[in-house]
Amino acid sequence: MVGKLIVGKGGEMKTISQLGVPSSVAKSFQGTGTVVAALPRAGRLIVNHDEIQGFMAAMEMSYAVTPPSLLNRLNAGDKIRFTLDAAKSAVTSIEVIDSAK
Repeated sequence: MVGKLIVGKGGEMKTISQLGVPSSVAKSFQGTGTVVAALPRAGRLIVNHDEIQGFMAAMEMSYAVTPPSLLNRLNAGDKIRFTLDAAKSAVTSIEVIDSAK
């Protein structure tokens, strides 16, 4: 079965900056995980990540990546360390810590 899970009353998703949260409150978070898929044309990374302390529980998640060129040369199965900019709701850096064989 394929579909969408919608939680809440609907409406457009907003980033922290769009909600008017001061930039001093917005943070970057470090995460580690395994690449499920890198989608450079869509500018998205699907990663199965460990808990991101102070931000999110461990899960498989799709993230926007800025710039999308960070996705070049990533392969499914690569273990990565990444930086997530909460204000932009996007991954802003990726480091491969163990390449898939």
